[in-house]
Amino acid sequence: KGKGATVEYISSSLISSGLNTGIFTSPHLHTARERIRIGRNLISQEDLVRLGEDAIKNLGGAQWVVFFDLFLAAAIKYFDEKKTEYMILESGIGGRYDTTNFISNPAACVITSISLDHQQLLGETIEQIAWQKAGIIKPNSHVFTPDSQLPSVLRVFQEQCNSVKATLHVVPVNM
Repeated sequence: KGKGATVEYISSSLISSGLNTGIFTSPHLHTARERIRIGRNLISQEDLVRLGEDAIKNLGGAQWVVFFDLFLAAAIKYFDEKKTEYMILESGIGGRYDTTNFISNPAACVITSISLDHQQLLGETIEQIAWQKAGIIKPNSHVFTPDSQLPSVLRVFQEQCNSVKATLHVVPVNM
């Protein structure tokens, strides 16, 4: 749906500006180390093992923890250790109940193309899925989404933005 490409566009801009940027993505193509980067550099195997073991020790006993959560916990700790100026977190399936949805004051929220997927978890209709995805919208934040969204999806996003005093930016895209 464009999440990975969006992460790469944003991170490239920040990195090119000289900002220390932590990047968390999912899934990986070749090695799990791809999921956690500082700039263009993958986390080292040693750091991943150390932080992964720490995440398992701290979260491994909880019934709700999955592989994604452990990697996210390791990434957050790594970004803190490396004193990143920005963190870019690519959500899992995204939205209201996604593990990445803990940042209370994000620099920006980006919601990529919405379609009928993950319906067993997010809802049967496009509007229900949009409501779930709109759960990342935080008070007074700036929210970016493509103008290719269905009008009913944009209405859901605008209603959520209105309710928390966020600003919706509908970005023109060429498809």
